[in-house]
Amino acid sequence: MSRDVAAHIASQNGWLEQINVLGGKAGQILLYAYLYEEFGDNEYHERIYELVEQGINQIEAHLESSSFMDFSHGGGISGFLLTLNHLCERRIIEEEFDEIIDERVQKLILDSLRMDIETENYDPLYGYIGKGLFFVSKKEKPFAQTAFNQIVDTLFRTKIVDKKGNYTWLDVRNAGNLDERGRAHVVYDCGLAHGVSGIITFCARLYGVIEDQKRRELVKVMVERSTLWLLDQQRNDGLFMFPYAKFDDPDDPGSRPYNARLAWCYGDLAVSIAVYNAALVLGQQVLFDKSKEIALNAARVDFWESGVMNENGSSDPSFCHGSCGISYLFLALFEFHKDAFLFEAYERWRDFTQAEVKQRLTNSNLYSELSGNSEDFGLLYGYAGIGLTGLSYLSNETRPWSQIILL
Repeated sequence: MSRDVAAHIASQNGWLEQINVLGGKAGQILLYAYLYEEFGDNEYHERIYELVEQGINQIEAHLESSSFMDFSHGGGISGFLLTLNHLCERRIIEEEFDEIIDERVQKLILDSLRMDIETENYDPLYGYIGKGLFFVSKKEKPFAQTAFNQIVDTLFRTKIVDKKGNYTWLDVRNAGNLDERGRAHVVYDCGLAHGVSGIITFCARLYGVIEDQKRRELVKVMVERSTLWLLDQQRNDGLFMFPYAKFDDPDDPGSRPYNARLAWCYGDLAVSIAVYNAALVLGQQVLFDKSKEIALNAARVDFWESGVMNENGSSDPSFCHGSCGISYLFLALFEFHKDAFLFEAYERWRDFTQAEVKQRLTNSNLYSELSGNSEDFGLLYGYAGIGLTGLSYLSNETRPWSQIILL
């Protein structure tokens, strides 16, 4: 499947202009890098270097012209640099990262944290936590430790403390918005892509690399308190255990159960991943058990109930909201918990995805909300993510690239 996806991208000239990892060049670089690692074809190796050179040239052009640059993880330079560093560490790119990217460019990401901190934008994809993923990859650098300290201080300062003393954070994407009745639309997102599950998962990584011991203990406290808050959102009134968000107003239309689903970005699978990461930090068996319970419940959800099916019988095979992402998360959760039922769920979603992708490739009709009338060739909503997932289908093992998207 992955070779077919790569061939389709080439045949459709589906090369992306933006450099970012989720919908741009960096996601395609990951695909061709792992194809090269798997099969050794020179054409894949050449494509890697071609796309990397294009991306670096774009960064240099922005720097020379002093034009606006997006430094975010999901939409800009941070994710591109993290991708390059990942490939350098795996020796897929032969040069050392610091030989390719000058340290002054790396430090620009640190400078860009200031805006996110001022706006309290923690977002795991588009805020300071997303940029923090790059700094985790450069943990040995003094500027990375500076970034960690700023991130921890900001997270702790901006936490919302509930009546039980547990922690959550306001989704600033919705700050200032009003609900259908003209009241403040206060949202605490539970997801991996934009919410508390993402904060927990990032903090679990941060705990292992931050050098400041007092702040390291703060990270542990935040993991514990935010995990307790997240688990408090469990409800027992439907198929899914967790909503995508909590609203200050329980009657807010956005809090209705139909907003729950299976997906990478939010929902029960994302919560299970976060709780497992919290268990690693806290060493609590009860959390390992809870992560497994959530995953096993999700494994009982069928295709039509999952949220991926369309009314016409087609389905979304993409990574973010779709079936390939679901299959990959079940595979990751099987690796965590070694439960055969989770592997069976992975196999069902793998086979389901392969059938849907075959149809999409035949008809050239993989569209997304972002791509409009053109096919989507990116990682999150398009072929790059499907191709990367397909490589795991060959060995029934997750691959290290998914660290870039909090897995």
